[in-house]
Amino acid sequence: GKSVSDHLKKMLYICSDRCFWFDFCFGDRITRLYMPRLVLTIAYVLISLGMAAQPSATMVRNINQAIERGSSRQMATYFGPHVELNLPGSEGTFSKSQGEVIIRDFFSRNNPVEYKINYQGAFSDDSVYIIGTLRTQGGGTFRTYLIIKQVSRTYFLHQIQFDPR
Repeated sequence: GKSVSDHLKKMLYICSDRCFWFDFCFGDRITRLYMPRLVLTIAYVLISLGMAAQPSATMVRNINQAIERGSSRQMATYFGPHVELNLPGSEGTFSKSQGEVIIRDFFSRNNPVEYKINYQGAFSDDSVYIIGTLRTQGGGTFRTYLIIKQVSRTYFLHQIQFDPR
């Protein structure tokens, strides 16, 4: 999509001297006094909407820390009512509580030693993906895929996939 700065440039172009609306917009003294406030308000709203389109950095950081610590409880706080899991021995869509138990079981068999994020980005529907590498105490290595999805203006950890390497 377009960035906030693209939208602001377009707004400023509409009210520039290249547009016959310039005299109408800025000809009146009251309009000149309130136009800067209006532009700042519109900019604030656009920036706020842009920020609302991504999960918070704190949420992403907490999910990553939960994997690194092997904390199924901390991960489950970010599950929606259901979570899709694709782990060795467990594949499917599970309730929040079932998902927590399955993740806890996975971490009990594969105690994390190190977790590293390799890639992070967003899909066009504002979902966020995180691809990482998990090293475990027994010498195992897993490629991790996480998807954080927005449902009703709230972000949830929607999908977790750990593939042995």
